[in-house]
Amino acid sequence: MAITLEQRRFTSKIEADFGALFPQENISEDVRRARCFTGLVLTTKSGAPYPDLLKFVVDGSGDLGLDGIYYNKATRVLYFVQTKLRTSAKGFTEEEANKLIRGVKKLLAGDLKGANKKIVDLNPEIQLALDDINTRVQLLIACSSDASLGDSVKDILKEFCEEVNDFDEVFSYKYLGLKEVYSPARLFNRNASVTATIVFDDFCRIKKPQDCLLGIVSGEQIAKIVETHGDRIFDQNVRLTLQSSEVNEGILDTSKKRPESFFYFNNGLTAICSNFKAPPNAAESKSFEASELSIVNGAQTAGMLARAKFEKADLSKLKIPFRLISLAEAPAGFDESVTRANNSQNSLSSLDFVSLDPRQELIRNELVSRGYNYNVKRGGLRNQNLETIEVRDAAVALACKRSVNLTAQAKRYVSGLWQDTESSAYQEIFPENISGDEVLTAWKLYNVCQKEISRHRVDFPETASVVTHGEKFIAHVAFRLDSKPGADLDKARLAKKAVKETVRSYKKRKLSNPAYDFRNVKLLNEMAAEILSK
Repeated sequence: MAITLEQRRFTSKIEADFGALFPQENISEDVRRARCFTGLVLTTKSGAPYPDLLKFVVDGSGDLGLDGIYYNKATRVLYFVQTKLRTSAKGFTEEEANKLIRGVKKLLAGDLKGANKKIVDLNPEIQLALDDINTRVQLLIACSSDASLGDSVKDILKEFCEEVNDFDEVFSYKYLGLKEVYSPARLFNRNASVTATIVFDDFCRIKKPQDCLLGIVSGEQIAKIVETHGDRIFDQNVRLTLQSSEVNEGILDTSKKRPESFFYFNNGLTAICSNFKAPPNAAESKSFEASELSIVNGAQTAGMLARAKFEKADLSKLKIPFRLISLAEAPAGFDESVTRANNSQNSLSSLDFVSLDPRQELIRNELVSRGYNYNVKRGGLRNQNLETIEVRDAAVALACKRSVNLTAQAKRYVSGLWQDTESSAYQEIFPENISGDEVLTAWKLYNVCQKEISRHRVDFPETASVVTHGEKFIAHVAFRLDSKPGADLDKARLAKKAVKETVRSYKKRKLSNPAYDFRNVKLLNEMAAEILSK
C-alpha cells in the first residue's frame, strides 16, 4: 500500500521541526527522518527538552534495539523508546518487540557490551533511575501507521512487564499509532514558550511592589500542565534538584491516598511569568493566562502530581497552594532572586525527627565514650578529632543485620526505615534495649563489606552490577555468617566470602535484573538459606 496523505504530511512536518538537530553527514534521508520521529516522541510524550534531544536519540549502530532513552526527573518515569516511521500500513512486529526487550534486559543487567557511546553516556543516569523506588519505567512504542498493536505483540510486551514487575508495577508499555502522534506533530512549535491558563478556586491579588496572585488551584490542572509541557515548565536552575526519593514518596503517597489533605500537608508551588492577564470582559474571573510560565519552587510536587496522573490516580479532590508572580514590572535579576531564595531555605528531612527519639541520645553518649561521634541531626555539634557514624548508616547496617525483610526494604526504600519512629521497622532496628556497642559493631562490619564490594567491582567488572545492587544483601549474609558458631574472626575474610557466595548464588539462577531481583524477599530468603547451609 502506498504512503497516505497523512503520513506524507506527518513526515514533512517532523522533518521541518527536528531535521536541524540531526546532521545529514553519513546518514541517509530515511534514517534522518526516523530520528526526527524519535525526537518528536521524546519531547512531546516523555518531556525531553528540545535542545538536548540529540543526546537522547540513541538510534544507530550499537543502539541495542532502542531509538531513544530519557529519564524525566520531574515525573520519575524512565522511557525506553522505539519508533517506526512507516510509509505503509505495516504495524509494530513481534521481531521488533523482542529486539526492544532484549536491549532493555541488557540495560537492566548493566550489560553495555556492544552499546554505542550515547547509551554508555546515559547509563549512569539509567542505573540511578532503576535504583530509585519512585521510578516507573515505560516502554514507549510509536508507529506512524494506522495499524493497531497485534495481540501477539501485546502478549510479548505484557509477559516481559509481568516478569520484571514481581510485586511492584514498575514496568508498563504504551503504544502510539499515527492518530496519537499526528496531532502533537501538527501543534509542535520548537520556538514557543510555555503559556498556560491557570484557573484558581480562590485567590487574592497583591499588586505592589510586584504583581502577584496567591490562591488555590487543582492538582489535576498542575498535572496536565507538566504532562503537556514537560521539562520546559521548570526553571533550568531547579531541574537538577529533583532528586529526593524520600520527599517524592511522601508527595506521591499523599496525592493518591489522602488527596483531600494535600493542601494542608504541602507547601505549594511558586511560579513566575512574563505577565498574566484575565480573559476580557470577565471582571470576576478566576482564570488567568500566564505567558512564559516557569515553576521555580515546588518542582518535585508538580512532578509527582503528573506522576500520580500517569498512574491514573484521582486528583479531582486535590487542591494545592499556588503563587504566580508577574515579572512585567520587576527589576532586572528579580526572577533569579526569586528562584534562589525559594530554593535555598532549610528543609526538614524525616531523618531529622529521629533525633527526638530518646534512645538515640543514649546511643550517642555511649559512642562518644568509645571515641566516636554519632551524628543524629544535621548541624549538630561534633568533636572534629573523632570518627563520625551517621545515624543513616547505622540504621542501614542494623536493618541488614536484623532480617531479610528489612534488608530488602533498605534496598527498595531506605528512608522508610526511619520515616516513622513508631513503625515496626524502626522499632525492630532500634529496639528499646539497643546499645552503642551493637551499633558500633554493626556499622564496622557493614563498612568492611562496602570496602570488599568496592574492591570486587574493580577486580571483576563483569559482576559489578550484581554486587552493586546486592550490597545490602551481601551485608545481611555477612551478619548471618558472623553469628554462626565458629565464625571467622577476620571480618575482611568474612566479607569476601559473603560477596563470593552472593555472586555465585545469583549467577546460578541465571537472573539478569539485579536492580529488581535484590528487592525480592522470596528470592533473597532462598539465596540466604542456600548460602548459610554450607
